[in-house]
Amino acid sequence: MYLPNLPWWVRDIVALVLLTHMTSVYITLYLHRYVTHGALVLHPFVQWLFRAWLWLNTGMGTKDWVGVHTWHHATVDTADDPHSPRYFGVWGIVAGGVLRYRAAVNNRAKIAYYTDLNPRVPRDKWEQRLFDGPFHHWGVAVLLALDLMIFWHTLPREESTSSLFTS
Repeated sequence: MYLPNLPWWVRDIVALVLLTHMTSVYITLYLHRYVTHGALVLHPFVQWLFRAWLWLNTGMGTKDWVGVHTWHHATVDTADDPHSPRYFGVWGIVAGGVLRYRAAVNNRAKIAYYTDLNPRVPRDKWEQRLFDGPFHHWGVAVLLALDLMIFWHTLPREESTSSLFTS
């Protein structure tokens, strides 16, 4: 995407909005529609791309998200619902949704219960070792490191009017 004659910060905001929207669409298509509900058929390579994108941009594992969402569907608007607006309030979910998600993910028995019978939850080496394994929170850090390596030279810099080596 080329946005000529715009300040760098406008281009960054446009990129942030587009990337956030893509992540939201991938959550909807892959995690929600395909894995949780089986409403789509996706090629295995497309599934892997969605998983990699979501790991890099959110640090979420597929099994965790599907487990929390299935748990929500099974206990909707009850005291056991991990993110019920009825019990936590709309703003409690909007402002504290990540905290509620993390708390629910820590209940490994519930996550296992709600994902073990789902045949679409990936159980391959990528999922076990990277996306849902001990390194699943490293995705965002890996993306940040990649971004800095690739785009460091494009960061805006102030032009210096003096130098240590000139008089």
